[in-house]
Amino acid sequence: MSNANSGAGKNKMSIILKAVFPLLEGTDLAACMVVCKQWENVAQDDYLWKCLCIKKWPSISASPLVNNYRKIFKALCICEKDHRPTSLAPGISLSDLDFYIDIWDADEGHGRLLFSEIASGPTLREGNMSPPDGIVPGLTDHLEGPEYKLTLPVKSSLSISSAQEVRVSVLIARKDSNKVACILNHLLDCNTCIDWSEGRAIAYAQIAEFPLACPFVNFATSNINCEISLLFISRGGGGQCLDVFGIEMNFLTAYTEEGVLWLLSMLQWQ
Repeated sequence: MSNANSGAGKNKMSIILKAVFPLLEGTDLAACMVVCKQWENVAQDDYLWKCLCIKKWPSISASPLVNNYRKIFKALCICEKDHRPTSLAPGISLSDLDFYIDIWDADEGHGRLLFSEIASGPTLREGNMSPPDGIVPGLTDHLEGPEYKLTLPVKSSLSISSAQEVRVSVLIARKDSNKVACILNHLLDCNTCIDWSEGRAIAYAQIAEFPLACPFVNFATSNINCEISLLFISRGGGGQCLDVFGIEMNFLTAYTEEGVLWLLSMLQWQ
Protein backbone atom coordinates (compact mmCIF):
# COMPACT_ATOMS: atom_id res chain seq x y z
CA MET A 1 0.00 0.00 0.00
CA SER A 2 2.82 2.37 0.86
CA ASN A 3 4.43 1.82 -2.55
CA ALA A 4 1.12 2.49 -4.25
CA ASN A 5 0.65 5.69 -2.25
CA SER A 6 4.20 6.72 -3.05
CA GLY A 7 3.62 6.15 -6.76
CA ALA A 8 0.36 8.09 -6.68
CA GLY A 9 2.10 10.94 -4.87
CA LYS A 10 4.84 11.10 -7.48
CA ASN A 11 2.28 11.11 -10.29
CA LYS A 12 0.38 13.93 -8.62
CA MET A 13 3.61 15.89 -8.16
CA SER A 14 4.51 15.37 -11.84
CA ILE A 15 1.13 16.75 -12.87
CA ILE A 16 1.68 19.82 -10.68
CA LEU A 17 5.20 20.36 -12.03
CA LYS A 18 3.99 20.09 -15.63
CA ALA A 19 1.46 22.85 -14.87
CA VAL A 20 3.97 25.12 -13.09
CA PHE A 21 7.16 24.69 -15.15
CA PRO A 22 5.75 26.34 -18.34
CA LEU A 23 5.32 29.54 -16.29
CA LEU A 24 9.03 29.78 -15.40
CA GLU A 25 11.85 31.64 -17.06
CA GLY A 26 14.79 29.67 -18.43
CA THR A 27 17.14 30.28 -15.48
CA ASP A 28 14.44 29.18 -13.02
CA LEU A 29 13.63 26.06 -15.04
CA ALA A 30 17.32 25.17 -15.16
CA ALA A 31 17.55 25.59 -11.37
CA CYS A 32 14.62 23.20 -10.92
CA MET A 33 16.58 20.49 -12.72
CA VAL A 34 19.00 20.15 -9.78
CA VAL A 35 16.34 19.84 -7.05
CA CYS A 36 15.77 16.10 -7.44
CA LYS A 37 15.55 13.38 -10.08
CA GLN A 38 11.79 13.75 -10.53
CA TRP A 39 12.04 17.51 -11.12
CA GLU A 40 14.93 16.94 -13.52
CA ASN A 41 12.94 14.39 -15.54
CA VAL A 42 9.98 16.76 -15.90
CA ALA A 43 12.14 19.83 -16.67
CA GLN A 44 13.99 17.94 -19.42
CA ASP A 45 10.83 17.86 -21.54
CA ASP A 46 11.98 19.64 -24.71
CA TYR A 47 8.52 21.11 -25.20
CA LEU A 48 9.12 23.39 -22.18
CA TRP A 49 12.34 24.66 -23.73
CA LYS A 50 10.68 25.05 -27.11
CA CYS A 51 8.11 27.35 -25.48
CA LEU A 52 10.91 29.42 -23.92
CA CYS A 53 12.74 29.67 -27.25
CA ILE A 54 9.59 30.74 -29.07
CA LYS A 55 8.88 33.35 -26.40
CA LYS A 56 12.39 34.82 -26.69
CA TRP A 57 12.99 34.26 -30.42
CA PRO A 58 9.57 33.70 -32.12
CA SER A 59 10.93 33.17 -35.62
CA ILE A 60 12.99 30.14 -34.52
CA SER A 61 9.77 28.11 -34.14
CA ALA A 62 9.61 27.67 -37.91
CA SER A 63 13.15 26.35 -38.24
CA PRO A 64 13.53 22.73 -39.41
CA LEU A 65 17.10 22.76 -38.05
CA VAL A 66 16.21 22.77 -34.36
CA ASN A 67 15.85 19.33 -32.73
CA ASN A 68 17.01 20.11 -29.18
CA TYR A 69 15.51 23.32 -27.83
CA ARG A 70 17.11 23.04 -24.39
CA LYS A 71 20.56 22.96 -25.99
CA ILE A 72 19.65 25.89 -28.28
CA PHE A 73 18.27 27.98 -25.40
CA LYS A 74 21.39 27.39 -23.31
CA ALA A 75 23.74 28.12 -26.20
CA LEU A 76 22.02 31.33 -27.30
CA CYS A 77 21.79 32.70 -23.76
CA ILE A 78 25.53 32.04 -23.35
CA CYS A 79 26.17 33.80 -26.66
CA GLU A 80 24.32 36.91 -25.45
CA LYS A 81 26.51 37.13 -22.33
CA ASP A 82 29.85 35.75 -23.51
CA HIS A 83 31.34 36.78 -26.84
CA ARG A 84 34.74 35.15 -26.54
CA PRO A 85 36.49 34.69 -29.87
CA THR A 86 36.58 31.28 -31.48
CA SER A 87 38.94 29.85 -34.06
CA LEU A 88 38.40 30.64 -37.70
CA ALA A 89 35.50 28.56 -38.96
CA PRO A 90 35.34 27.00 -42.45
CA GLY A 91 34.30 29.36 -45.25
CA ILE A 92 30.59 30.08 -45.51
CA SER A 93 28.37 31.76 -48.07
CA LEU A 94 25.13 33.68 -47.73
CA SER A 95 23.37 30.61 -49.14
CA ASP A 96 24.45 28.73 -45.99
CA LEU A 97 22.69 31.19 -43.67
CA ASP A 98 19.18 31.97 -42.45
CA PHE A 99 18.52 35.12 -40.41
CA TYR A 100 15.82 35.06 -37.70
CA ILE A 101 14.63 38.62 -37.06
CA ASP A 102 12.10 39.52 -34.33
CA ILE A 103 10.93 42.94 -33.14
CA TRP A 104 8.71 43.53 -30.09
CA ASP A 105 7.01 46.54 -28.56
CA ALA A 106 8.95 46.73 -25.28
CA ASP A 107 6.49 49.23 -23.79
CA GLU A 108 3.74 46.62 -23.40
CA GLY A 109 4.59 44.27 -20.54
CA HIS A 110 6.26 41.16 -21.99
CA GLY A 111 6.13 42.81 -25.41
CA ARG A 112 3.75 42.68 -28.34
CA LEU A 113 5.35 41.06 -31.37
CA LEU A 114 5.58 43.64 -34.16
CA PHE A 115 7.63 41.78 -36.74
CA SER A 116 8.93 38.21 -37.17
CA GLU A 117 10.58 36.78 -40.25
CA ILE A 118 13.09 34.17 -41.36
CA ALA A 119 15.18 35.61 -44.19
CA SER A 120 17.53 33.48 -46.28
CA GLY A 121 21.00 34.93 -46.69
CA PRO A 122 20.77 35.68 -50.44
CA THR A 123 17.63 37.82 -49.94
CA LEU A 124 19.71 40.17 -47.76
CA ARG A 125 22.46 40.67 -50.35
CA GLU A 126 23.36 44.33 -50.87
CA GLY A 127 21.44 45.86 -53.75
CA ASN A 128 18.36 43.61 -53.40
CA MET A 129 16.29 46.38 -51.75
CA SER A 130 14.98 49.42 -53.62
CA PRO A 131 14.24 52.28 -51.18
CA PRO A 132 10.85 53.97 -51.64
CA ASP A 133 10.36 57.56 -52.69
CA GLY A 134 10.42 60.13 -49.92
CA ILE A 135 13.48 59.02 -47.93
CA VAL A 136 15.72 61.74 -46.54
CA PRO A 137 18.90 62.56 -48.55
CA GLY A 138 21.08 61.44 -45.64
CA LEU A 139 19.68 57.90 -45.88
CA THR A 140 20.45 57.80 -49.59
CA ASP A 141 24.04 58.82 -48.80
CA HIS A 142 24.24 56.19 -46.06
CA LEU A 143 22.96 53.38 -48.30
CA GLU A 144 25.52 54.35 -50.93
CA GLY A 145 28.35 54.44 -48.36
CA PRO A 146 31.38 52.12 -48.50
CA GLU A 147 30.38 49.59 -45.79
CA TYR A 148 28.74 46.42 -47.07
CA LYS A 149 25.15 46.26 -45.82
CA LEU A 150 22.75 43.34 -45.50
CA THR A 151 19.25 44.70 -46.10
CA LEU A 152 15.80 43.15 -45.74
CA PRO A 153 12.75 44.87 -47.28
CA VAL A 154 9.82 45.04 -44.84
CA LYS A 155 6.79 44.15 -46.94
CA SER A 156 4.25 44.03 -44.11
CA SER A 157 3.07 47.18 -42.34
CA LEU A 158 5.49 48.08 -39.55
CA SER A 159 4.98 51.48 -37.92
CA ILE A 160 6.49 52.61 -34.63
CA SER A 161 6.32 55.80 -32.62
CA SER A 162 9.34 58.08 -32.26
CA ALA A 163 8.76 57.81 -28.49
CA GLN A 164 8.51 54.02 -28.50
CA GLU A 165 10.91 51.45 -27.09
CA VAL A 166 11.30 48.23 -29.06
CA ARG A 167 13.40 45.10 -28.62
CA VAL A 168 15.27 43.77 -31.64
CA SER A 169 16.59 40.19 -31.84
CA VAL A 170 18.69 38.75 -34.67
CA LEU A 171 19.81 35.11 -34.75
CA ILE A 172 21.68 33.36 -37.57
CA ALA A 173 21.40 29.66 -38.39
CA ARG A 174 23.99 27.80 -40.48
CA LYS A 175 22.45 25.26 -42.80
CA ASP A 176 25.83 23.65 -43.45
CA SER A 177 26.38 22.73 -39.78
CA ASN A 178 22.96 23.14 -38.07
CA LYS A 179 24.49 25.66 -35.64
CA VAL A 180 23.17 29.03 -34.52
CA ALA A 181 24.63 32.29 -33.24
CA CYS A 182 23.11 35.38 -31.65
CA ILE A 183 24.03 38.74 -33.18
CA LEU A 184 21.77 41.01 -31.17
CA ASN A 185 19.01 41.02 -28.57
CA HIS A 186 18.81 44.65 -27.48
CA LEU A 187 16.37 47.35 -26.53
CA LEU A 188 16.12 50.19 -29.02
CA ASP A 189 14.85 53.42 -27.44
CA CYS A 190 13.57 55.54 -30.29
CA ASN A 191 13.92 58.64 -28.11
CA THR A 192 17.71 58.32 -28.14
CA CYS A 193 18.58 55.95 -31.00
CA ILE A 194 17.13 57.79 -34.00
CA ASP A 195 19.39 59.48 -36.51
CA TRP A 196 16.85 61.81 -38.12
CA SER A 197 19.34 63.05 -40.70
CA GLU A 198 19.72 59.49 -42.04
CA GLY A 199 16.22 58.14 -41.39
CA ARG A 200 17.47 55.30 -39.19
CA ALA A 201 16.65 53.94 -35.72
CA ILE A 202 19.85 52.17 -34.67
CA ALA A 203 20.64 49.34 -32.24
CA TYR A 204 24.35 48.75 -31.70
CA ALA A 205 26.24 45.73 -30.39
CA GLN A 206 29.81 44.49 -29.97
CA ILE A 207 29.55 40.81 -30.76
CA ALA A 208 33.15 39.48 -30.64
CA GLU A 209 36.84 40.29 -30.78
CA PHE A 210 39.14 39.53 -33.69
CA PRO A 211 41.48 36.63 -32.89
CA LEU A 212 43.19 36.77 -36.30
CA ALA A 213 44.02 39.20 -39.08
CA CYS A 214 41.88 39.29 -42.20
CA PRO A 215 42.65 41.00 -45.53
CA PHE A 216 38.96 41.78 -46.16
CA VAL A 217 38.36 43.82 -42.99
CA ASN A 218 39.44 47.31 -41.92
CA PHE A 219 41.15 46.84 -38.55
CA ALA A 220 40.67 50.33 -37.14
CA THR A 221 39.18 48.42 -34.19
CA SER A 222 39.82 44.96 -32.73
CA ASN A 223 36.11 44.26 -32.21
CA ILE A 224 33.32 42.92 -34.40
CA ASN A 225 30.76 45.71 -34.13
CA CYS A 226 27.29 45.52 -35.61
CA GLU A 227 24.54 48.04 -36.26
CA ILE A 228 20.97 46.91 -36.80
CA SER A 229 18.99 49.77 -38.30
CA LEU A 230 15.28 50.20 -38.88
CA LEU A 231 15.07 52.28 -42.07
CA PHE A 232 12.03 54.55 -42.04
CA ILE A 233 10.04 57.38 -43.55
CA SER A 234 8.56 59.68 -40.90
CA ARG A 235 5.06 61.06 -41.10
CA GLY A 236 2.81 63.12 -38.87
CA GLY A 237 3.58 66.39 -37.13
CA GLY A 238 7.15 66.37 -35.85
CA GLY A 239 7.70 62.92 -37.37
CA GLN A 240 5.98 61.07 -34.52
CA CYS A 241 5.18 58.00 -36.65
CA LEU A 242 7.94 56.01 -38.35
CA ASP A 243 6.96 53.76 -41.26
CA VAL A 244 9.68 51.10 -41.42
CA PHE A 245 10.40 49.91 -44.96
CA GLY A 246 13.65 48.03 -44.37
CA ILE A 247 15.99 46.42 -41.83
CA GLU A 248 19.72 46.81 -42.29
CA MET A 249 22.68 44.93 -40.78
CA ASN A 250 25.98 46.77 -41.05
CA PHE A 251 29.17 45.33 -39.58
CA LEU A 252 31.01 48.69 -39.90
CA THR A 253 34.49 47.28 -40.55
CA ALA A 254 33.63 45.13 -43.60
CA TYR A 255 33.39 46.65 -47.08
CA THR A 256 32.69 43.53 -49.13
CA GLU A 257 30.38 40.51 -48.92
CA GLU A 258 33.47 38.37 -48.39
CA GLY A 259 34.47 40.51 -45.42
CA VAL A 260 31.01 40.22 -43.85
CA LEU A 261 31.06 36.43 -44.26
CA TRP A 262 34.49 36.24 -42.64
CA LEU A 263 33.20 38.20 -39.65
CA LEU A 264 30.13 35.96 -39.39
CA SER A 265 32.36 32.89 -39.46
CA MET A 266 34.05 34.23 -36.29
CA LEU A 267 30.85 34.23 -34.23
CA GLN A 268 30.37 31.81 -31.34
CA TRP A 269 28.39 29.17 -33.23
CA GLN A 270 26.60 26.66 -31.01
